Amino acid sequence: MPKRVLIFGSDGMLGSEFMRRMKKDPRYLVFGCGRKCADITRLASVAAVIRKRRPDVIINCAAKINVDRCEAEPLEAWLVNAIGPGNIIHALAKLGLSNALFVHISTSDVFGEGRKKFWSVDDSPHPVNVYGWSKLGGEKITAAEARMARMKYFIVRTAWLYSRSKNTFIDTVADSIIRRKAINIASDQFNLPTEINNLVSGVMFLMD
Repeated sequence: MPKRVLIFGSDGMLGSEFMRRMKKDPRYLVFGCGRKCADITRLASVAAVIRKRRPDVIINCAAKINVDRCEAEPLEAWLVNAIGPGNIIHALAKLGLSNALFVHISTSDVFGEGRKKFWSVDDSPHPVNVYGWSKLGGEKITAAEARMARMKYFIVRTAWLYSRSKNTFIDTVADSIIRRKAINIASDQFNLPTEINNLVSGVMFLMD
């Protein structure tokens, strides 16, 4: 019997890639939930979707990721990025689905203090903006809620995602090289570009 997989944020770049890949895989019966499907900041809205789908696995790709918008709307950033994943786990526990696996997608932006160029997973996070703090809050709440519910979970931190289906910062840089065209970018940021299919494959490996 295929695993029932529910993806929050299925209308985003990463969520839609999970949907595309898993629909082709007979091991999974996948359900998507985008912005119109549920309000991740409201427990009742999240619980209604989970009650209907009764998933074996939930992948949370839902997030407020625009750094400038997060600075302008810090409460909304906190509700989506921190409270949202907590609502998912709380709903699973409330509905007696604590045996489900929860995969929460986070970000390398939980680091960023600037004292070193590259961080390891064992380093303590040092966010420098609302986006980073809200995503770190989501990690903390995910871990605390999952442990209380005795639920298995993974927190997956991503870096700069790039994909064939959507133009990203990586595409902008590549295009500037091909065209030999100068662009203005920050000189104090260090990151590791992540090909979206590799990330999806890695998460699917964790699920199995």
